[in-house]
Amino acid sequence: MNLPSYVKICILNTYLIHVSLKHLEKNTRYDIGIMQLTRHTDYSLRVLMYLAANPSQLVTVAELADFYHISRNHLVKVVQGLVEHGFVETIRGKHGGMQLARESNRISIGMVVRRMENHFNIVECFDADNDVCVLTDVCKLKGILTHATENYLKGLDKISLADVNKPQLRQQMVKLQNI
Repeated sequence: MNLPSYVKICILNTYLIHVSLKHLEKNTRYDIGIMQLTRHTDYSLRVLMYLAANPSQLVTVAELADFYHISRNHLVKVVQGLVEHGFVETIRGKHGGMQLARESNRISIGMVVRRMENHFNIVECFDADNDVCVLTDVCKLKGILTHATENYLKGLDKISLADVNKPQLRQQMVKLQNI
């Protein structure tokens, strides 16, 4: 049975959110809010999850592109960013590929999100160069949203790549690889 790529992606993302929230519930009594990540960061997390699920093998961009049904060219840029930030190491050559640069329990989801996102300007006033809001000088919303963003990232800091790559996820990824 060949599942459409969007079904595979939904399965993996649903599991990631489920495990992340379960981990937070066990380890803290506050929730993280929903914040939209860029596609680049989303793909970065997927690459890291795949590498963590396959720790004993070198993985190629072509393999990732085929598994996730994502443009190879886009994944090359994602992997370059992951290498640049020290999450992934690559080995060139005929039998080359990529692997995690450190153990998955030493990579926090928060660290990945911080490094891979361009900015956290969730409202106009966060970007001083482009802020034209007439309320900026008297508005308290910026402080509230800054605090919320900090708490969001602190929540993600408590979750490691190993936490989201529990055996059930690895088994599901292997199953999807063989479909």
